[in-house]
Amino acid sequence: MSDPRALQSLVQAAMDSILVHHDRAGVREHFHPDFVQHNPWADDGGAHVEAMCDFTFGVEMRRWIIQGDLVAYHGLYTAPNPLGENPLLCVDIWRVQGGRIVEHWDALMPVPPEVADVMLAGVGNGLADVAPSQVAANAAAARRLWELGVRRRDAAYIGSLLAPSFTRHRPDVVDGRQALLDWVEASQHTVEVRKSVSSGDLVLLQLLVASAGVERVVYDLYRFDAEGRITDQWTVEQDRLSLAEAGNPHPHF
Repeated sequence: MSDPRALQSLVQAAMDSILVHHDRAGVREHFHPDFVQHNPWADDGGAHVEAMCDFTFGVEMRRWIIQGDLVAYHGLYTAPNPLGENPLLCVDIWRVQGGRIVEHWDALMPVPPEVADVMLAGVGNGLADVAPSQVAANAAAARRLWELGVRRRDAAYIGSLLAPSFTRHRPDVVDGRQALLDWVEASQHTVEVRKSVSSGDLVLLQLLVASAGVERVVYDLYRFDAEGRITDQWTVEQDRLSLAEAGNPHPHF
C-alpha cells in the first residue's frame, strides 16, 4: 500500500478502533501482533494496543504528513487523559507494512486548552499536490536549518530559509523571524536530526535536542511556500526518558 489517501484512511481507522469504537477486533485487524512501540510509557506488541481500547479520551488530527510507509499527524488528544487534566499536543508517526501498522513514534505535550489552540493554529496541507522535486527540496532545507544553521549558530543562513511572514506557533516564545535568529545566535544547544517525513507543503523533523545536560525529544513541523521558504513552525516536545524508566527497550527513537 503506497497511496497516501489509503494510508491516511488506514491510520484513521486504526485510531478510531481504539478511541471511538473501543473495538479490540479492529485493533487486531489494523495493528501487527509484533507491533514495535517507541512511546516511552508503552509496551511493545499488539496486546498493549488492545488494552488502550479502555481509554476514554479522543484525538483530533489537524495535519497529515505521509511519505513512503510513514504516516504522521499533528494534533491533540483530549482531556482528561493518562497524563492529566490538560489536552496533549501530539505528533504521531506510524509505519505501515503489509496493510497493518508495525511501528510507532510520538511526542506528547500537556498544555492548557487555550494554549493548544494557539499552537495548532495556521494552515498547512501534507496532502496538497506539490511536485516531488519541491517536496524533496523542502525536506533538505528543513534539515539544513538545524544541521547547518543551528549547529553553526549561523543566523544569516537561517534567515535565508525563512519567509518574511514566518510565524512560530507557540505562545511561550517571541514570534517572528528576528526572534528565531536571536535565539540561534545565543543557542548552546546540540541537535541530532533522527527522522524526516515530508509531503505536500509540510516537513516534519524528529530531533534530539540537548542543552545544559537536559535532552528533549522535539518534533518540529514546517510549512513551506511556493518559493521554498519556511512560513510556519509548530513544535511538540517532551523530556527524554531514560531507558531504565521506559516501558520498552527502544524509547523515543
